[in-house]
Amino acid sequence: MITGGTITKKELTKDGTGPKGPWARWVFTIDNKRWSTLDPKIYQPFNVGDVVEIETKTEGKYENMISMKKQVIETANPEKAAVKPSNNGFHLTDEACRSNALTNAISWADYTHLEVNAEQILVLAEQFYDYIKNGRKK
Repeated sequence: MITGGTITKKELTKDGTGPKGPWARWVFTIDNKRWSTLDPKIYQPFNVGDVVEIETKTEGKYENMISMKKQVIETANPEKAAVKPSNNGFHLTDEACRSNALTNAISWADYTHLEVNAEQILVLAEQFYDYIKNGRKK
């Protein structure tokens, strides 16, 4: 099973030396669920606050972590933002305008219950886009 979340607790619960050498059992609390591992590749690089994806495997009555990796959380990139600041307020980017226009065209066709094909939807979306970018024609 694959699941994930934010590590809220990391604790060493047991350690010792066995026939294969030293070992340690670490327990991670991820979104209020506890997961344990003996694998140093899993427990060493992760800390409280990391957002992770884990893979688990059920063995008998236990479900253990078999892998864990950090999740990359993208922060807003001003160059790709849907809304960009300007001198007189905020304006939608071209991509956001086209997306809104297409959504509005589909909604309008659905609302009016008219039989329209994809090409007609695209023409209507282009008209909505033109209105968003250029305003009402007089």
